[in-house]
Amino acid sequence: MATQKITIEPVTRIEGHAKVTIHMKEDGDVERAYLHINEFRGFEKFCEGRMYFEMPSITPRICGICPVSHHLASAKACDQIVGAEPPRPANLLRELMHMGQVIQSHGMHFFELAGPDLLLGFDSDPATRNVVGLIQANPALALKAVNLRKFGQEIIHTLGGRRVHPNFAVPGGVNKALQPAERDGILAGMQEAMETTRAGIAIMKDWAAKNREDIDKFAVFPTGYFGLVTPKGNLELYQGECRLIDRNGNLLEQFPATRYLDYIAEHVENWSYLKFPYYKKMGFPGGVYRVGALGRLNACGQIDTPITPRICGICPVSHHLASAKACDQIVGAEPPRPANLLRELMHMGQVIQSHGMHFFELAGPDLLLGFDSDPATRNVVGLIQANPALALKAVNLRKFGQEIIHTLGGRRVHPNFAVPGGVNKALQPAERDGILAGMQEAMETTRAGIAIMKDWAAKNREDIDKFAVFPTGYFGLVTPKGNLELYQGECRLIDRNGNLLEQFPATRYLDYIAEHVENWSYLKFPYYKKMGFPGGVYRVGALGRLNACGQIDTPIANEELKTFRALNPGKPVENTLHYHYARLIEVLFAIERAEMLLNDPDILSNDIVNTKRDFHGEAVGVIEAPRGTLFHHYWVKENGQIEKVNLIVSTGHNNWAMSNAVDSVAKTYINGQTVREGLLNRVEAAVRAYDPCLSCSTHALGQMPLIVEFVDPAGAVTQTLRRD
Repeated sequence: MATQKITIEPVTRIEGHAKVTIHMKEDGDVERAYLHINEFRGFEKFCEGRMYFEMPSITPRICGICPVSHHLASAKACDQIVGAEPPRPANLLRELMHMGQVIQSHGMHFFELAGPDLLLGFDSDPATRNVVGLIQANPALALKAVNLRKFGQEIIHTLGGRRVHPNFAVPGGVNKALQPAERDGILAGMQEAMETTRAGIAIMKDWAAKNREDIDKFAVFPTGYFGLVTPKGNLELYQGECRLIDRNGNLLEQFPATRYLDYIAEHVENWSYLKFPYYKKMGFPGGVYRVGALGRLNACGQIDTPITPRICGICPVSHHLASAKACDQIVGAEPPRPANLLRELMHMGQVIQSHGMHFFELAGPDLLLGFDSDPATRNVVGLIQANPALALKAVNLRKFGQEIIHTLGGRRVHPNFAVPGGVNKALQPAERDGILAGMQEAMETTRAGIAIMKDWAAKNREDIDKFAVFPTGYFGLVTPKGNLELYQGECRLIDRNGNLLEQFPATRYLDYIAEHVENWSYLKFPYYKKMGFPGGVYRVGALGRLNACGQIDTPIANEELKTFRALNPGKPVENTLHYHYARLIEVLFAIERAEMLLNDPDILSNDIVNTKRDFHGEAVGVIEAPRGTLFHHYWVKENGQIEKVNLIVSTGHNNWAMSNAVDSVAKTYINGQTVREGLLNRVEAAVRAYDPCLSCSTHALGQMPLIVEFVDPAGAVTQTLRRD
């Protein structure tokens, strides 16, 4: 029998008003706790007698937090009343407003409502366990959180004229078109919103790892789960069918929303104004279920937005295209020739911007300012100060590559372009001409970079010949004639002397490549199976490709390749620092190849997607990412759900070579005397020469802090150099 009642009123940091009563037993344990909803909702009754077309304006007044949801749900009901299905553009605009609502609402909840508990602690001082306390604890994060909510609200405001209670959807459509400048304004905020959301996910994962005990006992109980899904059973937030699964994940029902009363009933209790919906066939409380984000993610099969490019913000195009190529095989739909031309064009943009950025902005400070120059200025700022004209050309070269990606995919980072069986957008003549207009400047800047590299190499021959020079195999894609290929082709592997070891279709990569693991690194070590580890290690990327291929099928790049090959006649070029030279040769090729693609008549065709479907449960997509060969291997269930994924990422192939380069440089430049800062930079440069992407290769947030420890024969650390 309860002897004491504890009341929490109001419940804070929620939308609306509620209280909790906790009924205690005599022994001090809790007998039962109740959530009381204090607000009576009379909206249904006082809407009776109003005109139907008023409802999209009336119902949002239920709430100032989720008015967009009520506005759009009401408008969709009114569409049916007047028998007017909105035109596709109107549905796109409504859904865009809804995405703004989801962004601002979920963003606000995580950072501003849940955030004080997660970031400051459940037991922290209640006087500061709020938004003000968050601002004091982490003002930079608080500002990002505010801007994320603002971004979502601005989408709503742009479309509906207000951030709260917008006036936009009308029966049969919307009352305002989106202008180009408005669209571009929204797009401009996408990257920051994505970065803030990813930061939030990182915070949540870190908190979860540190609070596993709380997570595993905090209101953990089985229920059903409910949400909208697409025709394929995937996540849907704007329209679709209702899906209900049981506590074990089994499908109970999937039905049109118009039939909801056949499946859902509402139970009432005398201690709350809020009803308790449940699944009719299982009764109450056996048929209770959860909705919202947890319910939707449990109920859906998968999410239809591209996820593999989110592995990385540096090489998303490579993941996007490799994934699309695997998906082509899964659905059995070879893209039409124009679609393949457009995909390859986007890939050339990626190669240009990535290689260009690496040479001028990442390697450039070492080459142009010196390994031993002042670290305070051995960076892009120092380059700008030393040679502002060259720095501007370098920025424009990267911009040129990014503009190719943006023109095709709508974004410079994380484009939305390739789909199973093709692409989702044709190239327009004006867009083609705009890209062609930048070709000459891009070519001139690349040639200037090659001249700089050659001049540096001539003056620093001693460093080049002792800086991480060692034999390996070399690996890359080639054309049917054995020439350089970056988008599609067969895999070729040569040995340290340049002799052919294997040439095979990418789908058979597991017959030839295995991965070794070491307990001191999360990054695996791929190797050629027949030669074992480490005898079968090889290098990929620009140096690997130029060593493995026969020649290049574009004239300017091929002439430069002949000069490159003369560095070590008849054998592969082994010098790690010549990765920089090799990248610039590939930029020449990418520019020439992009021009060839743009002058192909099929590039402007509207035949851009193959709608044929012939399901296959396993597929391998491969592409030459700027950093090396990238494999995407998917195993898929018949319902389209991913069962298993294996990625061998470019940087992974080079893992042994990077590790060996670090060891080689340290042994070459350390002689037992006092170590200057330039050593740390040379060791870092040995890694940097491979242009590694640690985010991709370990599927984690990548950073480049560096610690070098000097250990004497007895195992004692004698000196430590650190860069955070």
